[in-house]
Amino acid sequence: AQGQTLPPFLRSRDRVFADMAFVKVLKNKAYFKRFQVKPRRRREGKTDYRARRKMVTHDKNKFNSKKYRLVVRFTNR
Repeated sequence: AQGQTLPPFLRSRDRVFADMAFVKVLKNKAYFKRFQVKPRRRREGKTDYRARRKMVTHDKNKFNSKKYRLVVRFTNR
């Protein structure tokens, strides 16, 4: 009976907040002590290491053929 005096948008908002649970903070000091940062060029968005590794790996069915494994970086900054 008490909620009926409020406009409908306030009644629905109160219902949403009543259903929300307490969320534990996970990113505390212990989390960041174990957090390993990505390599510098990955953080800067300059190098896609997955594509780079794919360029230098050699197919198993090309046995005894020449292996060109040089990958050039366009930027060195």
